[in-house]
Amino acid sequence: MRVVWSLVHDGERPEPAGVRLSSLCPRLPGVEAYKHQVDVVRAVEDGDDVLLVAGPGAGKTEAALAAAWEAGLPAVFVYPTKALTRDQEERMRGYGFDVVVADGDHPGWRERLRSGDPEVVLTNPHALWYHARRDGLLWEFVVRRATMIVWDEIQYYDPRRANLVLGLIRALRDKRHLLMSGTIGSPEVVAAEVWKVTGRSIRVVHGRGRLAPRTFFACRLGDWKALVSRLAAFATDVRKTIVYARSRAMAEWIARALEGDGLPVAVHHGAMSRGERRWVERAFKEGDLRLVVTVRTLEAGIDVGSVGRVVHLGLPERVADFWQREGRAGRRGEPAESYLVAVDGWSSFVLERRERFERAYLRGELESAPMRAASPLSRQPWVNPAREFYGRGRYRVVHRRDRRRVLRSGVSRFDVVRYYAPGKTFEHGGRVWVVTGRPVDRYVPALPVEEYDSRLAWRVRKRWWTAPATRAVPEGGGDAGLGAVRVTWGRTLLIPPPDLEYRPRVIARGRLRCRIKAFYVRLRDDRLGSPKHRDAAEYAVHALTHAIRIVEGYPTGYLGHFVGEREIVLYEWPAAVLPYLDWERAAREALRTSLSPEDLRLPACPWPLEEPHVRCSLVRRYLRRLVGLLDSLRNRVSEDG
Repeated sequence: MRVVWSLVHDGERPEPAGVRLSSLCPRLPGVEAYKHQVDVVRAVEDGDDVLLVAGPGAGKTEAALAAAWEAGLPAVFVYPTKALTRDQEERMRGYGFDVVVADGDHPGWRERLRSGDPEVVLTNPHALWYHARRDGLLWEFVVRRATMIVWDEIQYYDPRRANLVLGLIRALRDKRHLLMSGTIGSPEVVAAEVWKVTGRSIRVVHGRGRLAPRTFFACRLGDWKALVSRLAAFATDVRKTIVYARSRAMAEWIARALEGDGLPVAVHHGAMSRGERRWVERAFKEGDLRLVVTVRTLEAGIDVGSVGRVVHLGLPERVADFWQREGRAGRRGEPAESYLVAVDGWSSFVLERRERFERAYLRGELESAPMRAASPLSRQPWVNPAREFYGRGRYRVVHRRDRRRVLRSGVSRFDVVRYYAPGKTFEHGGRVWVVTGRPVDRYVPALPVEEYDSRLAWRVRKRWWTAPATRAVPEGGGDAGLGAVRVTWGRTLLIPPPDLEYRPRVIARGRLRCRIKAFYVRLRDDRLGSPKHRDAAEYAVHALTHAIRIVEGYPTGYLGHFVGEREIVLYEWPAAVLPYLDWERAAREALRTSLSPEDLRLPACPWPLEEPHVRCSLVRRYLRRLVGLLDSLRNRVSEDG
């Protein structure tokens, strides 16, 4: 494990404002307010909408309550998850606000809305969307009584739901709006899109959070033995270490390798019993354990005492998750260390250049909410009666021997073809499962991998993974547009980890297909029959996919691709924002990479099947042609209105 660059981060503390928080709202404590809290209230006084961007521990909830108090109660707070709603409910009641939670888990809220005027209503976008479509009681309350709508954690939404939320804001454009996030990037872009649907001025307010100083070390993996050797040294250090692995199998493999040397090390994950987890937490807090390997269970909410070092084996998908992990170290203000290890294509791409990491994770540009006022999804909820907030997937992934044991629900036909084809592995309930066959009566059968095939289970424990190989063909004759795309699965591959010199192997064959309405571009080229051209095209698409995530914060899971012997197809389903992204800047970012194809590959893609041969001139040519097609898609969509 070799350090390729380091970065010193000075940490941050919120800037004091010199006034009491209670002067902004008498229900709030009499502690000193932060400058960004005062700025939010002043913006509301001036009649502006607000986008507040402030790190963890910055008092965003108190800023929102003070803004709602200034605008006039009642206010509606919209949270993306029910867990977050529960946390905020308790907090607001502690300040003395009359709070009602309007969702399916809290009976009696309808009577409260009919009989009185609660000061604060907490809900989620799905409930708001549902009542808007049916002119329900919650929507009636929001339209007739609410003064301000607060949208918290807006970076949480994927492209589909982000634009459906923008459609709700469009429908409620006569209300005051406060949007909040701790990690959102490109806030000026988001503010501009909100302004387009409301027609009202919106002010961006920045605030600092709480973070101890730390030093980041970006590392190349090299080989796994070197990694285990470095972690063994950490396990004997005076500072305690938390290691975040990519999967439970990886966490257990590392813990076994270290425990075999008699080191004070343990693993912690959701598949362990509650008693086992509690023992690990207590031993780590008291210092009997010096290093713990986990996946997600120690990100937040568990007191493990003073931690001096965090090791990321691969960067997490979301910036918010990254800072949750970072928040475990230096909680008492002491300097901390953070090791960032490139073990997959995404983290290799980000950590190749220090400025990429700074942009994506330190400045949060990775989580720019993909809202676009021109998106076909950002219409008012009642415009398209066939559309639902969470989609209309009718398939269920179930235990093969007991259909009542549901592992996944609301799965679409597209999800079945691309993510739950036969042979595909996935995690559920702390175990690894494998899809054992084709859907029957809209049920997708699955078994724990160890019950299905002991050899496959052994390889999964050794960090192999599976990827369905799909083919995408636009049904229209054009090279770019919004139209029908046929996606077909033909085989599933078992792919070895990067440090093993094995070829991928086919573990399932068959035929599954679906027809979707998507944004697409199709680049036709007879030279793709040559392996060197196909390798260059795959490299270009992989680099472009990672780059658009850096440049626009667009999650890569929503962008599909297929490289055949005559054409390249890029498509987005649901059709949300593909034409409106800055592909030219993404192409420039993609051209800056010099990673090997193995280091660049996407996790859900089986490429490369053979030893790839990539020529930079061909990569550059395919990137230019793809960007030209994406520009033509933007123009075509604009002409069609």
